[in-house]
Amino acid sequence: RKELVCCASVREIDAVQVKVEQQFGPVETKLREEVQVARARRTQFLETELETRWSRPFAGPLPPHSLAARRYELELGIHNPKVEEFLREEQHYVSTLEAAFEVRLLELQKQIRELTLKRRDAR
Repeated sequence: RKELVCCASVREIDAVQVKVEQQFGPVETKLREEVQVARARRTQFLETELETRWSRPFAGPLPPHSLAARRYELELGIHNPKVEEFLREEQHYVSTLEAAFEVRLLELQKQIRELTLKRRDAR
């Protein structure tokens, strides 16, 4: 039970479940139910967080979104519909940011060319 209380991820809860199975085998124990409840609560928490924590469409720096996407993918699984949607939104946001960076890069390259020409003409 102490280990279960300290679990902060679905993986850790699953590890506790494996230990329970190894230690108790076919013997009935309340720990199995407690592990299942803990896993269900963690999953529900993550799915709720996934829906409510992030503004849609995504905005702001990309790293928090990417880190969250990896965490949801690891804990809830890649085939979870909510995770799939989050990953699609993250990829769309990445594409949007890349396009904006390319436009900005072109603007800066143009500015550099203009300044280089002005410098050369000033000599």
